[in-house]
Amino acid sequence: MITVVIPYYQRSPGILRKALASVAAQQGCALPVHVIVVDDDSPAPVADELAAAVPTHHSVQVITQPNAGPGAARNTGLDNVSQETRYIAFLDSDDEWMPDHLARAV
Repeated sequence: MITVVIPYYQRSPGILRKALASVAAQQGCALPVHVIVVDDDSPAPVADELAAAVPTHHSVQVITQPNAGPGAARNTGLDNVSQETRYIAFLDSDDEWMPDHLARAV
């Protein structure tokens, strides 16, 4: 399994949706993908972003925490990685991956 950790703090809606869509569009990677979104007390509600996100076959887990910055959000994500995880990837909420990113990384 690959776990993707996304620290999330955005003022504008729609940004996280693009990051999640790029994870959903991954091709050529045979491992299952689990996404952990760490809501760092974002002004743009994470629930709204997920509701409007592209449907995906990947599991998505949301963890909320008081605002502590992206480093702390990444660490919170790491603290919640499943034991089945073989690889961990980090994706900023305002970034997008090319469709072969995970396949090439693995």
